Amino acid sequence: MATMVCIASGLAWLPFAASVAIAAVLVAVILSMRKFFALYGEEAEEPAAPEQSAEPEPAANVATLAPENGAQDAEAAATLAVTAVADGQTQTYYDRTYLARLIQSDEEVKARYSRMKNALLAYAGVRARVSRKKETFRLGRATVAAFRFKGKTLCLYFAVPAEYGEGKYRLEPVKGAAGKDTPSMIRLKNETRAKRAAALIDSMLAERNAQKQEREQSNYAPPYENDETLLSKGLIKPKTGSFRPTPAKRA
Repeated sequence: MATMVCIASGLAWLPFAASVAIAAVLVAVILSMRKFFALYGEEAEEPAAPEQSAEPEPAANVATLAPENGAQDAEAAATLAVTAVADGQTQTYYDRTYLARLIQSDEEVKARYSRMKNALLAYAGVRARVSRKKETFRLGRATVAAFRFKGKTLCLYFAVPAEYGEGKYRLEPVKGAAGKDTPSMIRLKNETRAKRAAALIDSMLAERNAQKQEREQSNYAPPYENDETLLSKGLIKPKTGSFRPTPAKRA
């Protein structure tokens, strides 16, 4: 910088245009010298080594899953077992029938079931039939109601639309195959819902001219049985299926 000032003061006596031209040449020379020293006067920095990706963590070979349906004994804790295979895992589980779920339900669920079944069978001509996934009630050949489980919740399905009673019964719509004959349902989670279901049974069957009879109340609640007993009766069956496990999260 001091050199530039001295040169500039020495060129003060020259004509203006000549001074500008000479100053421009000097600036270009100085910049070229600075680039030269920048390129060759300092050692070049070594390029940084590429980062190595962390090795993927191996997936767990064996996993334990909770049983599908809650049970009251220690045996149910081992209803699901998972064994490692080459490209996924094999899951062995119990396929529980409707009756198996009912047998292993708690006492409150069984009590509501017994009350609703008594309410349906109180009408002449109503018959019950139990299949693997549900219990169906028919008046003649027409289905009027059905019990099914959704998880651990006992549900009562009805052969009326969800809008029946203009919202009085707070019915849930049912889609798919289950809704073909019974397009609405009530989840029997508490006494309030059970009372609505009982009132709907009377209203629905009265419209179908079914005659209500005086009959002694029966206890339809089945006693509890463990998995070993249900297996021997064919009410639960072990099944196996493959699935791909969820990748382990990095720490």
